Amino acid sequence: MSVKEMEISTEVKQEHYEKTVKEWEKEEEFINGFLESCENRVYMSPFELTFCLYYIQISQAIQFAKQKLETWNEKTKEQKKTRTVTLHGKVSPEHFLFDERGYGYFINFEKARQGSPIQDLLPFLARSLKTQPKYGDEIIDWIYVYLKYFPFREDEMQLFMSYLAFPSGIIRVAETYHQRKAEVDERKFVQKLQRQYWLLSNTGYVVTKIDELEKQKEQAKQEGAQS
Repeated sequence: MSVKEMEISTEVKQEHYEKTVKEWEKEEEFINGFLESCENRVYMSPFELTFCLYYIQISQAIQFAKQKLETWNEKTKEQKKTRTVTLHGKVSPEHFLFDERGYGYFINFEKARQGSPIQDLLPFLARSLKTQPKYGDEIIDWIYVYLKYFPFREDEMQLFMSYLAFPSGIIRVAETYHQRKAEVDERKFVQKLQRQYWLLSNTGYVVTKIDELEKQKEQAKQEGAQS
């Protein structure tokens, strides 16, 4: 993977951080307000009732994402450079092969471009986790196969977990429902909400496991340095 380092000013990075925090806080304010409006109704609609049942997990995902974003910001405050790499463009296990020596490599670079190292895995996971509820251990294993050959820096891993965890999809569905100007098909909206909740649950499992593994690696590293 071709890697380049680019100069980045502290001001630009801080502006990106503050803009993201502001956007996420606005989303958080919306779900809190929507929850309150739902709970104040005498009779909730099926969508509103379902949203209330999902609220705690949505809120927890937002808090986790904000925490990881804050950690990324702290770790990169003194950094003057950022990495860009050659992205595959459509990462999937089908495009990753092993040779007879056990070395892994990608094929099919038709959509390759330069970008942040995390930009390959995020779309792949969004596609792979958009299923019915499941434990994503196979996906976690594949992520670490990928990282064996194309490792993230510590700050990149924090940013990756932050973006992965933020529940933008389920918030979009709730916003669309809230902004409706006419009668809607409740069943279809509940189905959309449910599918996004499955994605949220699957993503939560994966990102929690990654966080645990990264903490174990950091602890082992510290213990090794002390011995």
